[in-house]
Parts: sequence; structure tokens; C-alpha cells
Amino acid sequence: MKLRRVKSTTEEAEFKVEALIHDQWRRLDSVDGLSEIARQHQVQGDLASDLLAVLQLGKTGWDALTAALEKLPVSDAEKSSVVVLPFQPASFREFTLYEEHFTNVARAHVRRYMPGLARITNLYERLTGKTFPKFKPNKLWYQQPVYYYGSHLNFYADGETVPWPGYVKDLDYELELAAIVSKTVCNADQKQAADAIGGFVIVNDFSSRGAAQMIEMGSGCGPQKSKHFANSMGAVVVTADELLGKEENLKGRISINGETVSTCHSRGMKFTFAEIVAFLSEGQTLYPGEILASGTLPCGSGMECGRLLSPGDKLRFELEGVGSLENFIG
Repeated sequence: MKLRRVKSTTEEAEFKVEALIHDQWRRLDSVDGLSEIARQHQVQGDLASDLLAVLQLGKTGWDALTAALEKLPVSDAEKSSVVVLPFQPASFREFTLYEEHFTNVARAHVRRYMPGLARITNLYERLTGKTFPKFKPNKLWYQQPVYYYGSHLNFYADGETVPWPGYVKDLDYELELAAIVSKTVCNADQKQAADAIGGFVIVNDFSSRGAAQMIEMGSGCGPQKSKHFANSMGAVVVTADELLGKEENLKGRISINGETVSTCHSRGMKFTFAEIVAFLSEGQTLYPGEILASGTLPCGSGMECGRLLSPGDKLRFELEGVGSLENFIG
């Protein structure tokens, strides 16, 4: 099931959840017995307005909701509304699950900002046929999922303009897939961890490249001003039953001003999302609304494809089976 949240243009601060049924968006508040569906599946929130509550229904609940929505006549109610952020994240953890992306960006960073060192690393790789050691993640990356906390309060919606911070010289984009925690969970095994994932959404993790980012990364506290100024999230959330277990089979495309600048894929994740949730929940409680981003898909950033952003750009992501995300750069 694909879901989105809209805001009425005729009723102040009125949010509604819609589901895509046979290529038509239908509002959940039109379903008779919606509260009964919530009760049967032990959901406390308002399914009509709270997308996170819908994600808590699980497979049987989504099936029941789909069956009810299919009985509704097609409505044009969505014409009196605008699509908004699906939900306000409770937290944002940014993982690095792709060794290929890590290596690509490290190599590109040296090539762009340290040309003298680039000549040495190029020579090493040509002579040995191996990746320069510093271009690979550290040992911990291979042992457990590694991440940092991003800013969950600075998310822009699909279609919004993202301001260019005055201190940023080189602005980059990063195409990622994010899992949404929909149930409270602690000390979860693999099955419980998988059940706690309610859906997936496309995410853009904006980055300021260059010396400032490297200085922050070397602080031992992870990135700060180079990352926390902006993220964006797709309008459409895909329920877990459509994607969980298939998240490594997705193709992506990035275009700037209508021109394709990169194609990418989701193969090669070091850890699955279920493994990540199980790892995080050990001795710690996770809550609905927390999002867990995969880290950039290989070839999913401007550093990798050689095309960073400029003011006025129109940036568009497409991710197979998930949706699209478009933002304008202020």
C-alpha cells in the first residue's frame, strides 16, 4: 500500500491520509468502520489523519483497509488539498550501509580537494590493483551498523525549495532509502525487529562537501554543520509488506534540471533493516516515527557522478517501487 498525507486548502490545519488504490488517491476518512479497523488491530491513533497510525496496522490491517477503500467511489477530494510531509520524524539516524559509496566518495573527495594526494593514491591502486586502504571503512563498519544522528527537525517536503546555507560552498545531494519504525520495541529479535518496521520512504541527505566536512568528521563526533542544515523526504510512504526483504533490488535515477546525471542501485547493503532495528533495540527502546536511513546508494551522490548542485537547480530523485522526490535549490 502507498500512502501520503495532505493538508486541506479549505480547512485550516486539517490533515488527511490518502491511499493509492488502482492509481487513484482515496481518503481514509471516507471509509465506514475505520475506527473498528483501528480497534481490531490495536491502533490508538486516528487513521484518517495520522499516517504513522496507519503504518501500525500491519499486513492484515493494510489488507482490511485496502478492501474497504476499494469499495469507495472515486473522489476528487484531493483536488482541494496539497501534499505535505508524511509525518514529522521523531528522530533521524543516518547509516552507512554501502561500502561502494563510501569508497567512491573518499576517492572523489581526494581527487577534488587534494590533487597531490590523488596522484599517490592513483599510483597505488594502479600498481597493486587494490583499493587504497584509507578509501575503505574502518573495522567497526564491518562488525556492526554505524550511524550518526541527523537533524530530524529540518526535513523539507517533496516540491519545497531548500535554502542554500551561506556557509556552504559545495552542496551535494544523497539518494537514500529510509525505514520507518512504527511500533515501540526493545531488545527485539529478528522477527520482532522486522515487525517494527512499518514502511519505507525516499530521503535526500544534503551535504556540504570540502574541508569543513572533513574537519568535523575528524572531531570524533561525526558530521555537524556540514549535514544538519537540511534533509528532504518523499511524499509517498510504502508499507513494509511491499518492500521489506526486497530493498536490495531497487533502481534509482537522479536528474538535475531535467537531465539524468546518475543511475544507481540498492545492492550491497552490509546489514538489513531488520538487523539494524535488532541492533539498535538492544538495551534501548525505539519509538514510532523514528527513521533509519540506509546511507547513500552507490552512485547516488553528486561527488560520485561529478555533478554538485548550483543555486536554482531543480533536483529530482526516482526510486523504483518507492516513488520520487523533487526539490528546488534556493
